[in-house]
Amino acid sequence: MEETEFDFPEEEPELQKDFEDIESIPEKSKSSKKELEEELKELKKKIQ
Repeated sequence: MEETEFDFPEEEPELQKDFEDIESIPEKSKSSKKELEEELKELKKKIQ
């Protein structure tokens, strides 16, 4: 699995927390993990 690094603004602690939750999902949930990563990307676009 590839490692992805994100820089989170300090004013977005919830986004950081969500990302950590995604990272903690076991590999067997790969499809749902991928969906959550897509959701995270959408959230990042909104705050930029």
